[in-house]
Amino acid sequence: MSSTPPTEKSAMKRLSVLILLACLLLSGIPVCAGAEELSPAAEYACRFRTRDDGLNYELTFEGKVSCLYIVWDEPPGEYTAETDTRRYVFGKNGFLHECIFFDEALDRVHLELHDNIAFLELHAFGPGLLPDWVQVWHKSCERADMLLFPTHADDEFLWFGGLIPYYAGERDLQVQVVYMTRHFEQPYREHELLNALWYAGVENYPIISPFPDVYCRTAEDAEAVYDSDEWIDFQVRQIRRFRPSVIVGQAVGGEYGHGAHILNTRCLMQAVEKAADASFSPLSAVRYGLWDTPKTYLHLYPEAQILMDWQQPLRHFGGRSAYEAAQTAYEFNESQLKYGFEMLEEGDCDCRLFGLCRSTVGPDIKGSDMMENIPG
Repeated sequence: MSSTPPTEKSAMKRLSVLILLACLLLSGIPVCAGAEELSPAAEYACRFRTRDDGLNYELTFEGKVSCLYIVWDEPPGEYTAETDTRRYVFGKNGFLHECIFFDEALDRVHLELHDNIAFLELHAFGPGLLPDWVQVWHKSCERADMLLFPTHADDEFLWFGGLIPYYAGERDLQVQVVYMTRHFEQPYREHELLNALWYAGVENYPIISPFPDVYCRTAEDAEAVYDSDEWIDFQVRQIRRFRPSVIVGQAVGGEYGHGAHILNTRCLMQAVEKAADASFSPLSAVRYGLWDTPKTYLHLYPEAQILMDWQQPLRHFGGRSAYEAAQTAYEFNESQLKYGFEMLEEGDCDCRLFGLCRSTVGPDIKGSDMMENIPG
């Protein structure tokens, strides 16, 4: 599995510095006064042995380690790490790609899992700046500037183009991605989607629904496979939970007619209205409160259209354009490249073209920024 996001992720470098400094300060290890003076973290070889139950690992390192980056076969749930002096509890967030920090420098650690789950990758680092490809995920947003509802992993780049690199990577907004299907039978796709989002600048872990990925040729097929009410209820919960300023959904016609895309957007248009209705799903209304989203855009929507400029160079990506960054992010979905889909800036599926289908803050005037009319 490939996991090599770009060297331009300066924001995450700064984040790893802050986390590392906190750990070092707590441990009493001397640190330099200026964070930028920290040298790159050394990666050390790791040896491990496991007991017969497959739940206990004894890890030893060739150097002093303060951080482990683990790519799990599946989310491990809570697990413990014991050192000579402390016992840590990790895995509370259910991250598939997880970076764990110790507030001490170690040459060995004992991991105890509750389920027999394997690592696909394990990297051990000493003090210093972590490499850019190490994914230090945050929990999902407390409140999202922008909430995206792609149907499948890769839809967020194919049809939304440079949206994520521009708003998450370049503008550093809180962009929360909610996938409407889970790829149960293709577990590698969840690794691919994490690598793609990380590359594109997303730092908040995505939400992935419990609904299986079933190919539907038409909207009628999708309605026969999925329960629309369950989809709407799920979407309403996400809208109330994240209280977004802007929602972005897929095309009413499903881009190329994919039935699940169509169902996603049909349900989303209802969910945006129902999220502000106290009579709908009262349990989530009590838990999160009501929310009336200021702006909702749909890909290719025919009214109040805006044409985004994904060719502008972005400093976050070293001068590459939003389109180029999105294209690279899309290519992390290696399993899907064989189907021949392209991210187009022309024609019937133009990834630049969106329409403002609902607004509580008035129409777009400039028409080149989805955050227009949203207070800064």
